Amino acid sequence: MYLAPYYFSGKGGIKVEQLIPFISEVGFPIVVTLYLLHRIEAKLDVVVQSIQGLPERLKD
Repeated sequence: MYLAPYYFSGKGGIKVEQLIPFISEVGFPIVVTLYLLHRIEAKLDVVVQSIQGLPERLKD
């Protein structure tokens, strides 16, 4: 069961009340992994945009 978008969505952060049932279902290491993947995803989007804009910047 993959519920990461439900538990990690929004800009308000993660609420402990939402995480406790998920931790009991799948385990602490999986929850930590999903949290870290969620945090890295936003940073990877910025890297991808930078790489895609690189050819345009090199033309200038």
